[in-house]
Amino acid sequence: SSSAASDVYKRQIYGNCGYGKARTTMNAIQHLKKEAIAGGVTNAAINGILGWLIFGGGPPLTWTGEQNIAADVIATCLLLPLLLTLILIPIQRAKRKKGELTSIDLGPESRWQRLANRLPSNTFWSAVLFALAGTCLIAPTTLAVFHYAGITAITPLYYSLFKAAWAGAMAAAIVPLLVLVALRKDALTHL
Repeated sequence: SSSAASDVYKRQIYGNCGYGKARTTMNAIQHLKKEAIAGGVTNAAINGILGWLIFGGGPPLTWTGEQNIAADVIATCLLLPLLLTLILIPIQRAKRKKGELTSIDLGPESRWQRLANRLPSNTFWSAVLFALAGTCLIAPTTLAVFHYAGITAITPLYYSLFKAAWAGAMAAAIVPLLVLVALRKDALTHL
């Protein structure tokens, strides 16, 4: 039947990774890795293209002026975690509600799980918190690297390539934590 074929297809795609009742910690880790890679690659492509569309063909980006490094880094550090949270958490929860995924709990020995358990379950408040963390932690660190590396100007091409790699890495680092927040056991009661 088509339902059985669909079930086999889902199991091939998800690899029993959080799918149905047979999920193990290893499958949960595989699911987190798969989501991190997908989020990283997707955000690298989107941010690289956006960087080129916004800055391509223009003058080099500097620390001041209309097109500057600091403003774009800060905006990206605010918007990327905010949008990732507002998109990813509802998608993961919808899949869990449909039975395609189950709750994930990596156990009390997992630092990531302990951190996820302390974060808000509410999607809006999680988005606000991740946006603030990006703006207050990642943006200053990134700008400090630019400053201490002596980078005062960068061509649009090189900035777009940097932005692609940097935003992809940032997304890949954030996504597993977002998935843990979305799929923890109490998550459905705090939409």
